[in-house]
Amino acid sequence: MKKQILKIGVPLLTMALTGILLVTSCKKDKNETKSSEDSAICISNISFTDCHPDLETKGPYNSDSIAINISNKTVYVTHYNLTVNCGWQDIDVQCRTSNDSVYVREIEISPAQANCICETNNSFQINNLPGGRTFTFVFESCYPTIYKTVSIN
Repeated sequence: MKKQILKIGVPLLTMALTGILLVTSCKKDKNETKSSEDSAICISNISFTDCHPDLETKGPYNSDSIAINISNKTVYVTHYNLTVNCGWQDIDVQCRTSNDSVYVREIEISPAQANCICETNNSFQINNLPGGRTFTFVFESCYPTIYKTVSIN
């Protein structure tokens, strides 16, 4: 009987520990989100301001605007007036590529929803884009969607 338990228990325990190891080793670093199509392209250095104190409201809102600067194949992005729920705590930025388009999505992390929205400025970097190409950046979190065409030398 003990031998049967050991035959079943040891492999089961080994599989469980392997599963735990795999799950914990694959956690995503908040400041480095890999693109789904090109693992070299990533987002880093996400930072944001607190809600603009004079803009905490139920509407109307300022227009989104995007500023882009490029240096050494790194694209520096600042999204001004990103509208978020007042209960937000963090912002995650994800990107994906398709041909010469880079789709950018900013996602607010709001564990507690408040009955208001506010605006923040969000900055981040998009790293390792191939040089010698022109990309259209599609900012999906803006309403309406903002498109910016940028050449990477």
